[in-house]
Amino acid sequence: MNLSKHKKPLIVFVSIVLLLTTIFIIVRISTTSNSNNKYYADTLFDGSYVHKINIEIPESSWQDLLTNPTEKTKYQANVTIDDYQINNVSFATKGTTSLTEVATSNSDRYSFKINFGKYVKDQTYYGLDKLNLNNSMSDTTYMKDYLSYFIMRDMGVETPLASYAELSINGEPYGLYVAVEEVEDSFLARNGNAADSVLYKPEKPARQEPAPPINPTAEVSQQNPPHSNKPTPPEESTTNAGADLVYIDNDPASYSDIFDHVVNQATRKDETELIQTIKALSDNSNIETYWDIDAVINYFAVHNFLLNFDSYTGSSMHNYYLLQENGFTTILPWDYNLAFGTLINNTSNKDVTYLTRLINWGIDSPLSDVAENQRPLWQIIAQNPEYLQKYHNKLAELISKSDSYTTEIIRIYSLIRDYVANDPTAFFNVQQFDLGTQTLKNFIDLRSQSITKQLSGDIPTTNTLQDNDPSSLIDGTIVNIENMGTQGGDGHTCHIHVTAKTY
Repeated sequence: MNLSKHKKPLIVFVSIVLLLTTIFIIVRISTTSNSNNKYYADTLFDGSYVHKINIEIPESSWQDLLTNPTEKTKYQANVTIDDYQINNVSFATKGTTSLTEVATSNSDRYSFKINFGKYVKDQTYYGLDKLNLNNSMSDTTYMKDYLSYFIMRDMGVETPLASYAELSINGEPYGLYVAVEEVEDSFLARNGNAADSVLYKPEKPARQEPAPPINPTAEVSQQNPPHSNKPTPPEESTTNAGADLVYIDNDPASYSDIFDHVVNQATRKDETELIQTIKALSDNSNIETYWDIDAVINYFAVHNFLLNFDSYTGSSMHNYYLLQENGFTTILPWDYNLAFGTLINNTSNKDVTYLTRLINWGIDSPLSDVAENQRPLWQIIAQNPEYLQKYHNKLAELISKSDSYTTEIIRIYSLIRDYVANDPTAFFNVQQFDLGTQTLKNFIDLRSQSITKQLSGDIPTTNTLQDNDPSSLIDGTIVNIENMGTQGGDGHTCHIHVTAKTY
């Protein structure tokens, strides 16, 4: 047998294997930028313990931040996460409405953002480019963001990672925070997205009328309900600039709510393609040519279980991302501190008490204060029997796992309760945390019961049909949503308890 003729192909094959292995190692190292081949998903986002984060910032910078928090000035600082120190990072306040609310209160418990590579090119924390530290405002449970992302991720949605961290400023305890991965380059790399994929974060806060006084146990007047699923007022639709994903025309300038909020680089080709993607919704044609429809359905199944109206499904068109990749677009989740129905001005209808309304919120009428044709990404699911069945199947899958979500609540409660009790800047006391956690568990249980009956046909799947015969509904009056922390009215009324400052 002549072996020489096999020698060259074998050498070529081995060379290719070695080249690919080398490329993988280089990529892995470049995404971690730290020693020991550690990775941020396995370090900071190990959820089995509460992490420690200390910010070392010059006192003059810290005092300037406290004096001018809404300016979001980026200050140079050093950060130590657990036992790993990174120098020369950017440290700044973050948020919009919530930032203003804290700034005008007697609290300095702001949410913060750390940019590891702002001052040192390509510097990361084991591959993580940016980190959010959320202050749990409007959340007595400290869990609404965390649990929402946990459920999203468990159901296969591309979701930011989250964990808990005890924050210190210059060595002084500052409070328990929720650490959340920024949805940006490191997020895309972790999820295996294409290098040329584009992220958008549409932003269009809707105008809202102040909510009337709320009596958690009172029946809602039929003559003057605080909420109904009414269309967006005509004068508001004239200000549309794309965040509702309603097609306007082919001019990118008409979609400033999207293209003014590009997370990474978008080309004119990307903009043109996204406009055609939006147009497909309005035409209800070629949907699967432009949209990753299974991923969209998956998102809505979880999102509509969570009842986050401070989002695309409410009157405020924000708190979501669009991911454009390989010719397809999908929607990604963001900011769930007002999930589980706790945007309380979006709650009631006709003669159903607002608590029962929330628990039974129709799975096929998930919108609040907006007409279906003003949210076409949902409308294409509602109007397509095949898509609607897939959506119902995903909801059934989620409900089958609901016991595991309650188990996670119990685990997190045990993990963080002592930290909550000793939190020097907490918006809420530990008794409110205990009550909020029990309310969250009750919500998961009752919402799951209602959706199970909606899927079986025992409860109607739309709010309108439920109002015609409320006798079949799950009684939600034992779940006082306000116990979980709420935000209501025009978005500037936050029901918080602020402790005395001790720092």
